[in-house]
Amino acid sequence: MSGYPGRSALSVPILDTTFEPHYSIGELARQWKLGRETVRLLVKNEPGVVRIRMGRSKAMTRYSIPESVARRVHTRLFNPAA
Repeated sequence: MSGYPGRSALSVPILDTTFEPHYSIGELARQWKLGRETVRLLVKNEPGVVRIRMGRSKAMTRYSIPESVARRVHTRLFNPAA
């Protein structure tokens, strides 16, 4: 057991990504040669992604993706057997 109520032993550990390089949706879309909406859908519920809402509209949400999270998503996306 994890020792925390309501958390399973299979929970993703929370890592401190404060001082890692962070990427925007647009930067990852250019690097991975994918559309911005595709990248947004890939990272929006990923643990460690920082979401900043700029007002009430969901359209005004900015995503900041730590390098370790980008690597995890990229590995899962482009190397499914790994």
